[in-house]
Formats: sequence, structure tokens, C-alpha cells
Amino acid sequence: MRGERAAAPRRRSVLGGLLGGLALGAAGCTQGREARPAGETSEQRELEVFSWWAGAGGEATALRVLIDRYARLHPGITFVNAAVAGGAGVQARAVLEQRLQTGRPPGSFQGHAGPELLDHVRADRLQRLDDLITGTGLADAMPEVLADRLRTDGHLHGVPVTLHRANLLWYSPRVFELAKVDGPPEDPESFVETLEKIAAAARLPLALGEAWTAKHLLETVLAAELGAAGYERLWGPEGDWRGPDVRRAIRTFRSLLRRTDPDAGTLTWQEAATLVTEGQAGCMVMGDWVYGLFAEQGRRPEEDYAWAVAPGTDGVYQWLSDVFTLPKGVPDAAAARAWLRVCAEPATQRRMAQVKGCLPPRTDAMDGIDGGYLGWARDAWEKDTPIGSLTHGGVASNAWAGEIDRALTLFLSVRDSTRFTEDLAAAADRHAGS
Repeated sequence: MRGERAAAPRRRSVLGGLLGGLALGAAGCTQGREARPAGETSEQRELEVFSWWAGAGGEATALRVLIDRYARLHPGITFVNAAVAGGAGVQARAVLEQRLQTGRPPGSFQGHAGPELLDHVRADRLQRLDDLITGTGLADAMPEVLADRLRTDGHLHGVPVTLHRANLLWYSPRVFELAKVDGPPEDPESFVETLEKIAAAARLPLALGEAWTAKHLLETVLAAELGAAGYERLWGPEGDWRGPDVRRAIRTFRSLLRRTDPDAGTLTWQEAATLVTEGQAGCMVMGDWVYGLFAEQGRRPEEDYAWAVAPGTDGVYQWLSDVFTLPKGVPDAAAARAWLRVCAEPATQRRMAQVKGCLPPRTDAMDGIDGGYLGWARDAWEKDTPIGSLTHGGVASNAWAGEIDRALTLFLSVRDSTRFTEDLAAAADRHAGS
């Protein structure tokens, strides 16, 4: 799929464009079609990058930071923005899978650190990036927990560009005041009580959107009820999906769903989050890309919105990281490697993260981040216990996550907790530890 072509400056000279690509892509350019010899001038070079950053909320703007930087460094390469809209990459991943299966890989594509990326490695679709990541200093600057989720058989296959937090509650101070709620709830029980008070104040208690936002809510409830260690055990062979903690989490999840809009599935995550800042809804459980949306909309913290950890997850940092890759068989591997080097730059990561509403994945790009949400997030990252995100590819394979999606779709329709628990447990029996 081809998206819009970025308005990159045209090639000043073939030699200049090639030298720019080679300067950034020289290390380890061994697969795919490399930079053309200087004498070959008949073909304009281009790079197609596939992502799901096509919507509002800092997504397209953050991608533009990377595109503009790439265009400045490599004016001889036309950038093709093949972004497919849709939160959490649900639609984009389906389109990408079809392209990969039919041998039409883009120059680079977006993924998530963790088992989601591992699936592509196991399918022998990705080139190793150890030399590039080491050469840019990223190998030494990445948090170890992130490097572990990117490393397979001792090799790295993706360049991280974000470090997001998932377990957050975004709420309306005006609605909380109207409902006589003193502050953000601290545990699942008080969360349910808070939603009851907001409902009594004639406001939508809990904003929810398209299906993946319900999955996002579920993962934070699991983390709240099981704790960091219990939650992480769920994704290994020792996880007990039929145990009392999971059953309690599903009961809590069902109680929370009762205070959402029955038609929530028709909303994007951006539309659902905006209900909070407009005073129509009390709160929403969502990742910190919401901060990027609110900043883009000009919303004022502490007036239009405020944030806290998701109830019951204080001291836990449920994280995820967007990464860009180098597929095998790409038309111009040198152009793609040049893109990945831009993605790895500390200053570029820092600028992009500020727009996106997250921390940069390079610790040396976090220096000087103080105040506001990002300063708060940095302090939390340094002291809290990190755990992976289900919804965003960090803990379960694509096949396992797909089974969870199907079980959740049924549960959202019939609200049968016993059936849902057993469906989740059966999926874990098939996939945990694989």
C-alpha cells in the first residue's frame, strides 16, 4: 500500500544522495539492494515506511519529525509514507501481514518490542541490526528491560523510537468535583465506587473506544489484581489463568464495563479521550499517547485533564515500545538503514517523544526532562517495576493475542465471566511458554 509522498526536497545530485545514504548506512549493508553505483542515474531512489501513525494525537506529527529529519539528511531519496490509520496498529498489522506473505515488504515497518516482533524474527523476515544499533550508541543507551524484549538468539532486530506507559488514568477535574470525588481512586474497589458517583452526577463514568481499548483496560485490571510479579507470570508456563486472582480481575473488569457507553466501540481512542477533556466523561484508562493528543488540542493540565496511575497499579510501569525494522528483500537496504539511523539519533528521539507524549527509549536522551507529565513519567520509570503490555505486543505472541481478542469479543457481547476465564485459560494452555 502506498501512502502520500512526503514533500522532501528533490535530489540535488545523484552522487550527493548516494553519499548521504552510504554515510549513514555503510555498516553491515549486506541484504537487499544496496546503494546504486555512482554511474547509474536512471532511477530515482525512494524509501517506503509502513506504520500506523496516521491519526491525531501526536501520531502523524511525531512521524513527521522523523520524516523531516530524514529528508534533510537524504534529499536524494523520496520518502513514501505508507501509514495505515487505526489505534494500536490493529488495521495496519493485517495489511502488513498480507504484504509480507506476498513478498512485498516495505523498506521499514513499525512494530512493538516483544513477542510481536519475535514472530517476524521466527518467520525469517527481518535483518539483524546489531551493528547499526551498536554504531549509533543505542546499544549502550537502551534500558536493559527494553534490550531484552528486542533481543532474539543474541541479536537485535528493531530500533526503538518510543517508551510509552500504558497503565494510566486520565480524568476530568471538573467532573470529579461535580461528582464530589476527592481524587483519583487508588485501587479497583474504590475505582468502581468512583464510577458510581460519576454516574450519579449524570456524566459518563468511564470512556472507552474501539475494541482494543477494552483489551487495554483489561490488562491494567490484571496488573492491579495480580501485582507486577503475578501479572508477568501469566505469560509463562507457570501462569495460573484459572486461579482466584484472574477470576477476581475479570469480575472487576465486568464491573467497570457496566459504567461505559454501550456504543463505545464506534469511537476512536481519540474521540473517547476527548469526552474527558470536554467534561462529558469522568475518566479513561489509556496510555500516555493521550498526553500527546491533549497537547495537540491545546488542553490545559489540571484544568481540562489530570492523570494518575491506573487504580491498583502504583509502583508498576506497564510499558511498551514502538520500533522500526529492516525487512529482508527490501528494494533499497541502504536507504532503509539510513532511516533507522535517523530513528536512533538521541536528539531526534527526544523531539519525537515530546510530540508523541512519551519518554525517549535512549536514556541519554532523557536528560533534562523535568516537570509536567514527562517529568513525572521519567521519575516513575526510574523507580517503578516495569511490566509488559498485552495490547501492544509486549507479552504474548500474535497468535496468543489473537485468541485473547476473540475471547474478549465474545465476552463483550455476552458478559459471561466463567466462559471468558476458561477461554483465556485455554488460550494460555496452547501458547504459554512457546
